Amino acid sequence: MGSDSKVLLIDAGLVDLCCALRLHQSGISCQLIETSDGVGGRVRTDKVEGFVLDSGFQILLTTYPEARRVLDYEALDLPLFYPEALIRYEERFFPDLWHRPFDRVKGHFLPIGSFSDNLRVRRVRQVSPVGIYARPLQSTRNVTCLYYEAMEAPLREPIWVLNGEGKGPIHSLYCPSNVAPNYAPEGKTLVSVMIIGNPDQSDQELEASVRSQLTEWFGARGGRCRHLRTYRILHALSMQVPPRLRSGFKTCSNSARFICLRGISKCGIDPVGHALRPSSRRSGYELAS
Repeated sequence: MGSDSKVLLIDAGLVDLCCALRLHQSGISCQLIETSDGVGGRVRTDKVEGFVLDSGFQILLTTYPEARRVLDYEALDLPLFYPEALIRYEERFFPDLWHRPFDRVKGHFLPIGSFSDNLRVRRVRQVSPVGIYARPLQSTRNVTCLYYEAMEAPLREPIWVLNGEGKGPIHSLYCPSNVAPNYAPEGKTLVSVMIIGNPDQSDQELEASVRSQLTEWFGARGGRCRHLRTYRILHALSMQVPPRLRSGFKTCSNSARFICLRGISKCGIDPVGHALRPSSRRSGYELAS
């Protein structure tokens, strides 16, 4: 730990980076320690053969107040998804009916839920995102992400595809380069496949089963995809029970809040506020004893 550093932060995930930023803004020196070869934690980004690969998928709602405090939206130049999803069911792709109003009436006759199910979905859409994400999780959940290069895009739109059939390893997929073109070299498409859990298969076996399902969904376009990398993200969603610490220690972890970028930002900022007090010697703050 550097001689001028008063705070030591273990790991350099998003929570820790938010905490370090708040300390720096308050005039408190700190030092980050990270065991891997890069920062970002479960949302770090790698560059592979000209492709930009995010190790995990996060949705950022631009109305999150904490995210506005720590992120420069103008500099990020955030691209947008369609506010809907395609649902794969009975060998077809069905649109999100609540964002395609002309399809709603005929949608009630599609084999995806009943009329009452559609009404329940509508009620959920009217709930605040904070109310949804604030419900605590009782266990951790692993996530596996596979990336592919496609010469011909299986999807043309910046949209998310959900597996409604309940079979096969794929839980969902999208094409990041449809949202942000700089995620793939010119003339190529990046495909991201998400799997819930950490399957008990080798990377080669898992990739073969994913490729088989891509071929089933998209025909030759899916079968010709070239595998780039597999990420097995253990404990992707943390238990929502913060550890018990002795007096003088503060928890800076997303286990203390709801799982989303809003909660992660607050987890990094709140402990700093509890640990600081106004400085009597100069303008700004100092660490409370």
